[in-house]
Amino acid sequence: MNAVSAPKTPRRGAFMFPLLLVAAGGYTAGECVGYGIGSILKPGAGFWPFLMGGLLVACGAVLLVKAKRERSSGSERLGRGDYRDVGAITVTFLIWGVVGEHLGWLFSTFLLALTITKIFGFEGILKPVCQSALITAACYLLFGVVFTIDLPPPLPEFLFR
Repeated sequence: MNAVSAPKTPRRGAFMFPLLLVAAGGYTAGECVGYGIGSILKPGAGFWPFLMGGLLVACGAVLLVKAKRERSSGSERLGRGDYRDVGAITVTFLIWGVVGEHLGWLFSTFLLALTITKIFGFEGILKPVCQSALITAACYLLFGVVFTIDLPPPLPEFLFR
């Protein structure tokens, strides 16, 4: 019983995720320049996010090259819901970059984490809220305490006027 294999063609949508990575990474890196990058010895508030944005661009570029070279081997294809999730997470990060300076990084990071936990399907409200609070605390400890980065104001400035 020989199964006839389908001709190898590029997967439909194989370039979507790498392009989203490149776009999100480029936007993140561009936004971080305004926070001040600093140097390796004395990193500014935008140094590590800039590095992560650059890493996203590099990973996206590698995946683009791989998708161009690779042909479909009958592997599992992404469904409509998968594209929706990737798009929703990308849009959430883009909104976080824009809204963060107005709402403060603490509140915007909490909302970002909460949105992503709901996209990943966490049930109820208590579990996503607790998970988001832990993620926000971990981000603060990692970047503010361990890396001693001068973070933007954690709360919106209009609360203190």
